[in-house]
Amino acid sequence: MIVLAEFDEHPDVMDEGDLGAAYQSRANAAGVAAARAGMPDASATPDDSATDCEWCGDEIPAGRREAWPGVRLCAECQAQRERLPGRVG
Repeated sequence: MIVLAEFDEHPDVMDEGDLGAAYQSRANAAGVAAARAGMPDASATPDDSATDCEWCGDEIPAGRREAWPGVRLCAECQAQRERLPGRVG
């Protein structure tokens, strides 16, 4: 749910366009946050990566673990995950 509490204080200066723009801005921010939740942690190191894929159990090559610190899936499973309907990233 998107809250527009700060705009409730000044409803006389907000028109429908302003409210719509504020709502869309918050919806976009929520979408970005949801997409980032599925990404590896930016502070992760190769040691934080899984050595085996969480989906298929195959070993994740060292080069992939170094290139994508915090990775949890092998390249093939990651590609499948990215093709899932409604899935970002």
